[in-house]
Amino acid sequence: MTFTKRIKSELLSSCDFKKNKIVYLKSIIFCSTLVESCDKQLYIQIKLTSFVRNVLNEIENDYTIHTMLSKDLIVLDFSHSKESGKTLWLLCNNFIENKVLTDIYNKNERREFMKASFILNGTMINPANSYHLEIKIHQREYCHTFCMMLNVFDIEFKKIKRGNFYIAYIKESDKIADYLRVVKASKSLMEFEDYRIIKEVRNKINRRQNYELANLSRTITTAVRQKREIEYILKTLKKEDCPKDLLQLMNLRLSTDNISLKELGDLHDPKLSKSSVNYKFKKIKTISENLRRR
Repeated sequence: MTFTKRIKSELLSSCDFKKNKIVYLKSIIFCSTLVESCDKQLYIQIKLTSFVRNVLNEIENDYTIHTMLSKDLIVLDFSHSKESGKTLWLLCNNFIENKVLTDIYNKNERREFMKASFILNGTMINPANSYHLEIKIHQREYCHTFCMMLNVFDIEFKKIKRGNFYIAYIKESDKIADYLRVVKASKSLMEFEDYRIIKEVRNKINRRQNYELANLSRTITTAVRQKREIEYILKTLKKEDCPKDLLQLMNLRLSTDNISLKELGDLHDPKLSKSSVNYKFKKIKTISENLRRR
């Protein structure tokens, strides 16, 4: 099961369809490919999932609304509904015409709307690979108002047009964790945090290894250059003509593997500090360069 399916399964199990049926109906309209109203009938083009079926069952029972269902089209017939059904008809039409979510003002209702929107049109990439959570929205106005609605939770979704759709998305791991926390997907949040910890530890290890490799590479490069300079000096000058204060260090560099300046200083008799070793190698470099200019 993908990470997206695990989140949806957890969210679906926590839905209170009886209490939140109107908010869920709005989310169905919000996430639909096409919605139209005509002659007391509401046409909603959306995939018929278990979530959609549960919402429609509650609406049909409470408002005496007749529903006609097909694979990806729902027809809600309000022509024989009771008074409360007529109120719902007006509410749905207002929601469709104005394309605003301001009437979902209660924080809990907004939480349920966010939850339903993800169940219907949400996707999340496996956090083991990268961080990306998105909700596909079919109309620009809805996408804008959806992002504005989430400000109450301090979750800032970004918007982008992809083909004929609009995408509200977040890529920051902290914001994704906040979103999962808001919609109360606690199991998914714990799993996500586990991935984050593993990734953070792995990145720290990689950074450390890269740092150590870079240091080793610099040490080897420096040692090879220094050996070449020493070999050129010994090839050009007689041993007795070489500076006596540098001779021991030159022999140490030639006789040892590619060790660091500090390690060379420790082997020297008497011991030298790293800065002293570095100073002596600068003198060796100068001698080598002067000899090459002759």
